[in-house]
Amino acid sequence: MIKILNKKYLLLLLIYTSQYLPLGFFYGAIPAILGSQNVSLETIGSFYMLGLIWVFKFIWAPYIDKFKIPFIEGHYRSWIIIVQVLMACTMFICAYFPLITSFYMAMILIGIINFLSSTQDICVDGLAINSLKKNQLEYANSMQATGTFLGTLVGLALPLYSYEIYNWKVSLIILSLLVLIPTFFLFNYKENSFKKNIKRISFKEIYLFLKEKNGFKILLMLFPAYLIVERSFPLIQQILIQNNWFLIDIVIAQNIIGSIVGIIAAIITGSLINKFGKRKCFIYLLFFIFVDICLLYLFTYFTHNHLFVIFVLSFNSLCLGSFVTIYYTYIMANSSKEYAGTHVNVQHSLLLFASLLSTKVIFMLVDFYNFRTVFICIAIIFVFSLYLIRKNIYE
Repeated sequence: MIKILNKKYLLLLLIYTSQYLPLGFFYGAIPAILGSQNVSLETIGSFYMLGLIWVFKFIWAPYIDKFKIPFIEGHYRSWIIIVQVLMACTMFICAYFPLITSFYMAMILIGIINFLSSTQDICVDGLAINSLKKNQLEYANSMQATGTFLGTLVGLALPLYSYEIYNWKVSLIILSLLVLIPTFFLFNYKENSFKKNIKRISFKEIYLFLKEKNGFKILLMLFPAYLIVERSFPLIQQILIQNNWFLIDIVIAQNIIGSIVGIIAAIITGSLINKFGKRKCFIYLLFFIFVDICLLYLFTYFTHNHLFVIFVLSFNSLCLGSFVTIYYTYIMANSSKEYAGTHVNVQHSLLLFASLLSTKVIFMLVDFYNFRTVFICIAIIFVFSLYLIRKNIYE
């Protein structure tokens, strides 16, 4: 715990949190609002496809690895400062174009914010890999998982609360100001100096990196767990909405309580990885994830029981917080310092792309069948997937 209170880790926590503020709003609050207005799950699933911008961030990641902003000190630091300012300004502009009345303009601005947020993710990953030793990455990834929960919590809870009390404009203006906070701390941060006399990496070299570093095997191993823990959030949200839960109750159960559990799980998992190794921690987590699927199936029968709902959501968040820490420890450890932003994000992009497509399919199946049938299918696919990749897990 004392190690995590290091200034570098706390700065990473601030930056990761600011990066997920807009994502919590766009992919948490907006789908919840649309669901409460009886918009079809297929349409809501399509809204998540805006996240495809994150899939293609590996295309511009090599430019960030190679070049820096010339008038600001620090390679990745210079990019983060510029991107945060631009993201805050775009969110401020978006405040004057509500999604309901200015749909197309709002979608364009949301797309730009997604681009900037994904670019910041490249920069922060690069900063973490080049500022820390390999045996410190698990603590950095605890901060990333914690920042994900905190950013999503504030980005979702604040707008849902202010949706009925204030409006779209006030929510986005507040969020835009919050995004700027880490920028002031970056002005006093001195990035480790390192040479960046590297050529721009080609797609062929990206393929060779994945092949030579067993990247494809690692991603195949991580995907079943990634799909379940990352994509269960919108399913849970829509189940609660369809069972007449108020938005504020969903925020408390899924985001406030769930986020606290997820943050604790992320911090503890970082320490466990340091002690037992990421492979052993991942094997135990797979069992927890299967239990999570079973609980989600039972959850559809007991949405009226608030105590049981909170237990299931807490367990789900525990799995999510632990997995995110393990997941990023795997892909960061598999990345080089020279091409840090590119290597991390090409791995993440491949999994995210498969996950987003799966989310669209899952929402279509729910519309056609029901949540229970989908959870049974997910459980079967998960077990079958683990059987296919069992050798990769134990290698």
